[in-house]
Amino acid sequence: MPDVTGKRLDVAKSDVKRAGFQDDVEVLGGGVFGVVNESSWEVCEQTPAPGEPLTAAPRLTVGRECKKDGAKQTKTPSASPSDKPSSQPEAGDSATAKAVPTLTVKNNPELAKLLRSPQDDELATAFAAKYADRTIEFDGNLGAMQHHGNQKTRYDMLILAGDFSEDSAIGPNFRFVDISPVLDLHPTAKNVPDSISVGDNLHVVARVGEFNEQAGTWELEPIHVDSR
Repeated sequence: MPDVTGKRLDVAKSDVKRAGFQDDVEVLGGGVFGVVNESSWEVCEQTPAPGEPLTAAPRLTVGRECKKDGAKQTKTPSASPSDKPSSQPEAGDSATAKAVPTLTVKNNPELAKLLRSPQDDELATAFAAKYADRTIEFDGNLGAMQHHGNQKTRYDMLILAGDFSEDSAIGPNFRFVDISPVLDLHPTAKNVPDSISVGDNLHVVARVGEFNEQAGTWELEPIHVDSR
């Protein structure tokens, strides 16, 4: 068994395959919706240990950031800190958020960068702090959905940036929580979806909620969600 602890999950799987194990690797962790983008997850624990024989499927436990010596790792600051959004409130922000323009990829470079990059927890945390309760608008897709608890008509939905792909994902793992597709998505009259299912491309207008760094998910409150 190779030493893959601390490596990205996609790299770790490749190392295991090169070591001669061709079957599926067991992955534990990955947040509410599991692992969507393997390059966004780090291997924190592995079984068997490095150097031990591979007699069964290796088990890899993943997290957004692993802990060392009981403390959370600190990311190395970027060489260009100006590329990261400030955690300070934007000038002119106030409780009257309805008077503030909606953020789009055209009028907000920080949102554009956030949506076109691999998930970056530091970038997401700063953006969520700076633009809390602001409205954002972007083209996305429904990456996954599951029933909310035991309820059969309400769902938790994973919303990703750009067009749906089975092979890759970009941007944050946005999440709608406890949603009724009939009552809570509020589509405009222009593009009302007949139904909504995994793989659908959507146009999303939503309010920025809390980013959960531990789970790697970011809650949004839907305002208007249309088919596209």
